[in-house]
Amino acid sequence: MHTTLDRPKAKAWDARSVRMALADAFRVLHAVESRPGHKRIKAAWPEYMLEPIDIAEQRLAGNIQQGRMKAVIKPNAIQISRMETVLLGRDGMPPWLNGAVKAYPEHRRILIVAVKAQAKRHSGRTVAGWLGMPETTFRLHRDFAAATIATQLNRMGVLVW
Repeated sequence: MHTTLDRPKAKAWDARSVRMALADAFRVLHAVESRPGHKRIKAAWPEYMLEPIDIAEQRLAGNIQQGRMKAVIKPNAIQISRMETVLLGRDGMPPWLNGAVKAYPEHRRILIVAVKAQAKRHSGRTVAGWLGMPETTFRLHRDFAAATIATQLNRMGVLVW
């Protein structure tokens, strides 16, 4: 006979998973929001998005020839849908950064800076330096804000992706 205690629990949101989802949302937003090129023919030009890690990997492999580099793969429909859920809200749920965490504006600001920097592959130590605060304080505020969002998501029954 099985009881409810025997069943494995569904995975719940935590501070780390919220930060990862927010960083992915900002990474996708950056990938889809702008197109390079001349104003009148933007849609005809291919978009190349390079990140520092791409350049470093290509330099190590010796693949950089006359400034040509690989492009980052464009986001798919699932990634775009998740980005919209996180940043714009969906089905009566507010955008994640405008929910419960809005009551803590300083923590919210630090979380936004942290996940935008994480989306561009900057370390927490680097971001704390930019903000002029100790790394432990930075991490404490960032994780508090992310945990606040996680609590709200778990209460609403949002499944972890």
